[in-house]
Amino acid sequence: MSEARERLIRESFELERDFFYRDFRERHWNVPEVAAACPEEEARETMLRRFWKQDAEKRYPEYRASVAGLSTAQLTAHRDELAELLAGGAAGEYREMLREASGRGVPANDNERRVDR
Repeated sequence: MSEARERLIRESFELERDFFYRDFRERHWNVPEVAAACPEEEARETMLRRFWKQDAEKRYPEYRASVAGLSTAQLTAHRDELAELLAGGAAGEYREMLREASGRGVPANDNERRVDR
């Protein structure tokens, strides 16, 4: 297998790993044992991400075998699709974080509100 193809498979694997990390993180972030082990958010993020990456690495040979039959064009398309999903997902999460941080259900520029309300 060429080095370029191997690199493409690795990139796809890592993007897929990162894409599915979001679900893993959501399910485990507030688990009492995890929160107790890492009460600080930065440490908890590091622990969860480290665990996820180590666990995913064990599945790399299986992933590699599952995409072995794909053409280079198919692998490239798959990698690009995953990259787009990650980029879009991050933007959506950022918007959601901003909405929650604002603490209100109405936009800051709510032109429907009048002084008499």
